[in-house]
Amino acid sequence: MDLPRRVVSLCMAVAAFCAATNLGAADIGVAWEGKSGMADKVMAGFDEAIKGQGITVEYQKNLANIEELKKVIARFEKEKAAMVILRSTGAEVFLTHRPAIPTFLGACNNPPRQARRGKEHAGTRG
Repeated sequence: MDLPRRVVSLCMAVAAFCAATNLGAADIGVAWEGKSGMADKVMAGFDEAIKGQGITVEYQKNLANIEELKKVIARFEKEKAAMVILRSTGAEVFLTHRPAIPTFLGACNNPPRQARRGKEHAGTRG
């Protein structure tokens, strides 16, 4: 799949996540650790997809490290209706942390080793 189609597909998945969680007029948080041109592209498409749906988005981009991302996630869990966490480093956080609000993990090109092996982790429901 070429890059534009992947970006569109991910944007549609995130927009579907918002619709499926019945966010309606809601406040969500989006965050990622490190610089990422792909995350910027995905979020530009996401903004376009949710335009006019009454969803307010707070972005925490290019966070310095995973510890900063963990702090943002903890705050989002207290203040937001849902969150979108991008990049493989974001996925790593949820190997040991079960999210307290609806959470979409995306734009993960290099999933954590445990997830690639199919190991069960704290974020798995079921």
